[in-house]
Amino acid sequence: MKRSFLLALGAGICLALIALPASASSNDDDRPVLLGGENVIYSGIDLWVTPADGRTHSDFAEQPLPADFFCEGSAPFSGKITFKGGGLNTVPANAIGGADTIIERLDDAVFNSEGLATTRIRFLALSLTSIEPISTECGQFQADIRLQGEQPLTSMHIQRRDAHSGTYSSTLSVNAKLTFTPLGAENAQPRSISQQVRFAPAQAAPWARTPGQATRPAANYARVDVDGDGQAETVIPSPGDFHPGLVLHNGVPTKPGSIAQGALLSSTALAAPACHCQPQLSFAEESTTINRVSKCHHLHCPSAPGVLQPVEN
Repeated sequence: MKRSFLLALGAGICLALIALPASASSNDDDRPVLLGGENVIYSGIDLWVTPADGRTHSDFAEQPLPADFFCEGSAPFSGKITFKGGGLNTVPANAIGGADTIIERLDDAVFNSEGLATTRIRFLALSLTSIEPISTECGQFQADIRLQGEQPLTSMHIQRRDAHSGTYSSTLSVNAKLTFTPLGAENAQPRSISQQVRFAPAQAAPWARTPGQATRPAANYARVDVDGDGQAETVIPSPGDFHPGLVLHNGVPTKPGSIAQGALLSSTALAAPACHCQPQLSFAEESTTINRVSKCHHLHCPSAPGVLQPVEN
């Protein structure tokens, strides 16, 4: 009788364990899966296009390039160089819609009970070129910016308004190389400088995703030339369903500028450009300098390319 009771008790415990719901798991690493796609922004990439509108620039007024930099006898350079997107070579071609800047989100960002999520981010690719040649005593030069070496990690904070839209804010840092290539001069060699740019936090900007498409991005979407050597060597995931810089309009992620102002349901900050500024003043004064273009050593103002269509691999 005692043996029968123990067997019955053991069977009951087994049945109870089998019946436990998946949410009872104590493994925190399982949470992004258990919560479901609508409660997580999966790791992936964000694509940006830098327009030739004169806002993106490097200003050397306070830290001029030294004398003799461009050639022997050249004066110190203290001017401002404006940039546009230089494009990135990809395989297959046109895989990223003409984007010149790729930001990588390294973590699955899981929303907490207050609708907040965080992920580490870093530059994965950057290609900017000067809108106009730089004129010096040594002739004209084309300026180009590319990444250089290991990139620093910063963070992105994501606020959810609903399952498919909200706002985000981020800080960005970049280790870059600025190269000046002489134009029309035989046997002249390019000149380069290294830049470490630490941008101040930008104001909140919108994000959106298509309802019902909260899925993890494909891992092997395309290859990109990240160092400017002409070889597309770095594998990137697909852009996925997270679209920074877009708003949800009639169930479709859309650029704010293409929607009538009265149609926006949130503040006018949603239509603001995604500018990142390295202020000439201290970071403690960032709130007063972020929108004053003349006060930025370096300013990068890219825009979202929109929702990309899949490409044939």
